[in-house]
Amino acid sequence: MHVLRSLLPSRRVRLVCGLAALALTVGACNSDSAPTAPEPEDIVFDPSLDIDLSRMTQTALGTWIEDVVVGTGAEVQPGSQVTVEFTGWFPDGREFDSGVFSFVAGVGQVIVGFDDAVMNMRVGGVRKAVLPPQLAYGSRGTPDGTIPPNATLVFEIEVTDVQ
Repeated sequence: MHVLRSLLPSRRVRLVCGLAALALTVGACNSDSAPTAPEPEDIVFDPSLDIDLSRMTQTALGTWIEDVVVGTGAEVQPGSQVTVEFTGWFPDGREFDSGVFSFVAGVGQVIVGFDDAVMNMRVGGVRKAVLPPQLAYGSRGTPDGTIPPNATLVFEIEVTDVQ
């Protein structure tokens, strides 16, 4: 019995090996099998979107923005109640959503890039924004599959009210 026991790894070694194997298995199951996202600078945007990154400004967070119309009303600040009209497209020109909604700016009620895009806009302003995946829905996409993993998104946003 002592001979067999000496050939078997200690409990500690078995535990460490078991945990390492479990971590590798979980890591493999949770690994991101989605395609790697191209950088916005490497994307060919559909001409209908009129996206030219050389005309746009990149924010500190990495959202690309261009003011189409500069508003003259109240300015969006963190904590402002904002109402927007928006349309969202994939870079190939397919629309994935549009509508009107309200949210509190800067508190995480919307995806990071959308929050970033509306900051400092004024009522009446219209802005185009290009959101890289890490500022949109990331490597997971949306649960319903509307936005695939690693999708770059394009928005046109009009601020209609700020409180």
